[in-house]
Amino acid sequence: MSDLTGSYRLRKRAVFEQLMGVVVEAVVRAVKAGWSVGEVPITFVDRPDGESKLREMEVVLYLDGLWMVFWT
Repeated sequence: MSDLTGSYRLRKRAVFEQLMGVVVEAVVRAVKAGWSVGEVPITFVDRPDGESKLREMEVVLYLDGLWMVFWT
């Protein structure tokens, strides 16, 4: 997958019920469980004005979450 943080997802109910949680973690856990994961391309239009609302602390928490998923 090229973008784990995209908004739209399609999951079987059983997969959804077992993997509720952080988006990236859910994708990683699905792959580790042997479920198929695919991608449907979308067109993303850049923000015309303004800046990203992503804060530094969100990046830190995101990286911490990735650490927990891959190395624990």
